[in-house]
Amino acid sequence: MHPALIALVIAVLTITGVQYLRYLYLRRINAQDRQFCLHSTEAFHVFVFFKVKSGTRVVESVRAFLQRTTNERRAKLIYAGQSAFTVDSEQLGHRPFDGVVLLQYSSRLEYEERGARILAGAVAELFSDSYLHAMRRNRRANLLMPLWLLRLRIGQLLRGRWQSPDLAVQPDYPTSPRYDDWRYRVDRLQAVHKVNPTALVTLNLIKRGNATQQAAHERFGDAMMDLMAADVHGPLHTGRSVALEGNARFDDVVATYYPSADYFSRLVTSQFFHEHWSRNAVSDTVWLATVPISDSL
Repeated sequence: MHPALIALVIAVLTITGVQYLRYLYLRRINAQDRQFCLHSTEAFHVFVFFKVKSGTRVVESVRAFLQRTTNERRAKLIYAGQSAFTVDSEQLGHRPFDGVVLLQYSSRLEYEERGARILAGAVAELFSDSYLHAMRRNRRANLLMPLWLLRLRIGQLLRGRWQSPDLAVQPDYPTSPRYDDWRYRVDRLQAVHKVNPTALVTLNLIKRGNATQQAAHERFGDAMMDLMAADVHGPLHTGRSVALEGNARFDDVVATYYPSADYFSRLVTSQFFHEHWSRNAVSDTVWLATVPISDSL
């Protein structure tokens, strides 16, 4: 083999390895996410959105919940987060959750035969409100995500885009009434930044809608992925939605890591974000912004 070709192969393998290690570090250390990348294709992931009872703290409630649900090793903690805010779903209504726990079961059968009963008892005892929703995690897509982000970044560099997108504040953000909800959300983000200043993870349940809505959402997603590639963050989990309770139905589940609640505050107040957000469209969504607390449990 020609030396130049050998050098090229070594360079490609090195860059790929560094990219994977970088995102693994961000997942494990910053996002406190414990997902094993090569999990079984039968693995069944369950999100527990919860509101703690009055007078109780999130970390203590989640710790007690995990003692009830993971002590027999039938469920594995993947992620736990304390909520900054919830964007209400049309199907679920106004349910301001305090956080979310992501559990992994070996299979859906394991969950249905044993896990569901244990979860039902734990949420009834420990939380004032809860919503359970599952995901069939796309192992292949998640494994390839760091490479996709690397491909996007290389494309940016080849086009001379060395800087990440400008996150200058939306000009009328400080005063316009149409941003009242966002100003409240930013206040909440600043509060939870003190809980964990190194990461923020958003959880989205998405109902796609019609063809026009799907196209708009894909354009929004492309813009966000472009930003993530430049700023070194991105999706932790993507998968197919599986309803476990109630009549609400969604299509996709996405969990995304951002560098911090402070970074996310700058993003959602920026002209860049609102230019794309104003054109985004889905039929329905549950959107929870959380800071990781897994290492405190």
